[in-house]
Amino acid sequence: MILRDKPQFFLPLGCSLLAVGLLLQRFAPDFPVLHFVTGMMMGMSVVFNIAGLFSIRKLRNKS
Repeated sequence: MILRDKPQFFLPLGCSLLAVGLLLQRFAPDFPVLHFVTGMMMGMSVVFNIAGLFSIRKLRNKS
């Protein structure tokens, strides 16, 4: 996988997905499809943020 080789991008990607999800929820018109997209972005944000924290911990323990 492309992202597995570059764990330093996990936290910025997770924060970006969180920001986009929150902005969509706040400012986009109320369509059912946007609820799905917002939920997907929030869920992916949680996954990428947790993966980023684990990868940082693994890199710190390695050195």
